[in-house]
Amino acid sequence: MYARMWRFTILPGKLDEFVEAVRTFLPEAKKERGFRGFILLRTLIDEPKAQCTMIGLWHSRAHLRASDEGLFLPRALAHLITCCDGYPVIQEQDVLFSEIFTLRRSADFLLI
Repeated sequence: MYARMWRFTILPGKLDEFVEAVRTFLPEAKKERGFRGFILLRTLIDEPKAQCTMIGLWHSRAHLRASDEGLFLPRALAHLITCCDGYPVIQEQDVLFSEIFTLRRSADFLLI
C-alpha cells in the first residue's frame, strides 16, 4: 500500500469549511482506481492557523501515480487551497504497516 501525505496550514476561521471540502470530494476519490481511503488529522496545538495532515491510501504506487493524471487531484487541490495559507506540502510514502478498522454497528461497541 502507498500513501500520499498532504500537510496544510488552514486560514483562521476556515477549518470547518476545509473539513467540509474534504468530505465533498470523498465520493469522487472513491471512484479512483486503487483508492483505499484517507485520514484527516489536526494538530492539538491551539493556534490561529490550524495545521492539518491528510493521508490518502492507495493499493499500489501505480494507482497513486495514476490519480495524478486525471482531474481528481487538481480539482481537489483547487478547492482545498481556498481555505489554506499557501500550497500544501505533498509527499508520497510507502506504507510499511497498517491496521485500520471502522465500527459499523452499534453492537460493535462494548459498554463497560
